[in-house]
Amino acid sequence: VTATGAEAPVRGLAGTPDVIDIGLHQSCDGLANFTGSNDSPLFVYADSFSDWLNGTSYQWTVAAAALLVGLCLTWDGPRMWKLLFTGAVSALAAGAACYEANVQEIGFFSTSILMAQAAGTLGLATLWGFEGSQVLLGACSGFAAAFGMGAWTKPLDAQLPGLSICWYIVGAVFGVLVFTTWRRPMLACLAPMLGGLLTASGVGVLVCEAGLRTPFLPRGHESWSTAAAALLGLSGTSSLALYGASVFVAAAVNEFDDSRRPMAVALLAAPIVLTALAHLACKSSSDSSSCPEWAVPGEGWKWPAAGCLVWAAVTAFTAWVQLDMLEQESEEEDVWHEYPWPLGGRKRRSWRMEEGDDWHH
Repeated sequence: VTATGAEAPVRGLAGTPDVIDIGLHQSCDGLANFTGSNDSPLFVYADSFSDWLNGTSYQWTVAAAALLVGLCLTWDGPRMWKLLFTGAVSALAAGAACYEANVQEIGFFSTSILMAQAAGTLGLATLWGFEGSQVLLGACSGFAAAFGMGAWTKPLDAQLPGLSICWYIVGAVFGVLVFTTWRRPMLACLAPMLGGLLTASGVGVLVCEAGLRTPFLPRGHESWSTAAAALLGLSGTSSLALYGASVFVAAAVNEFDDSRRPMAVALLAAPIVLTALAHLACKSSSDSSSCPEWAVPGEGWKWPAAGCLVWAAVTAFTAWVQLDMLEQESEEEDVWHEYPWPLGGRKRRSWRMEEGDDWHH
């Protein structure tokens, strides 16, 4: 009896890791298929919104809205961020309400009231609880970026169960830090890049809609979302990870020393210029089998090449201006030493050095 009683806990303890491994594997498999599930409300809304962007006959309106938002971001993204984000949340809420109302076959008047109520409610909630909304935005963005860069974790997940989940959690925590503690310096680099993309794609589609036809513009009656996606090159979370990493590294480099601002601007423009060069190199190459899928030369290959160069120029110029504004504000307010490394390290060190100089004097 004693032997049997002693063996039972041993078997229980030995079986516990297997249960944990199975649970972790099931969780990782579920996360891997999460974005492709047709039953997910997020997937349904995103797919419906994408279909509307591609199929609407008012492409000039969409392009004009993109251009307006892009100009706001390139003018002073950090100051305009709260207004733009609140407006985006209200628009998404109205779109979700419209979709649900159409599914239920509700009348036009009732649908309009429902959309206004949803937009106003979430807009006010975002405006009054802005810092909390940035936590949610950072967690979602960080998770998406980690998912886009998480291909390397899947082969290792068999030997280290739960590695993918840990990677996604780290990405979510990092995203929260980016959009809360590091928001001001990050927006000074993110706004020029995002604003440049919206400006270049919006101008290209508007000029094309006005009747001008040239190989360096989007093809006739091409949707704004298609034209913008052609400039990005990579698709989905992969592009978010690539350009997000560039923004973070540029912001961190700029905060080490003022003289490194040219390097920070170059880091922002580098992936955009490389995308344009990839299109040009694949076009001039006799063998396109080595080219990535998005850079394989096709009928409209000149638009991504030319559009990326315009995007890079706008990004570089506006990033230089906004980083200069950031430096002036930090000198006036002297709050950068409160930010943790790496986006507040230089200011923290310079602040301590000034105290040391005063002590020596």
